Amino acid sequence: MPFLPSAMAAKNPVRYYPLHHFVVLPLTLVMVIYTIRRYVGVAGDDSEISRLWFSLAAVTLLFFVTLVM
Repeated sequence: MPFLPSAMAAKNPVRYYPLHHFVVLPLTLVMVIYTIRRYVGVAGDDSEISRLWFSLAAVTLLFFVTLVM
């Protein structure tokens, strides 16, 4: 069977998720930047460590949501 791009395109539609591209991915990047800045800001200060762990957990969750989409 010869290669038929039109038939192949019909079987494999391009998947584009606006929620992924315009909401979840930018939110993940903003949270990563925020977490890095918090880490640099609280280095050596144990009073802010719970906030840092929360930020890290949020980044991990957003990363996996972005990856799954």
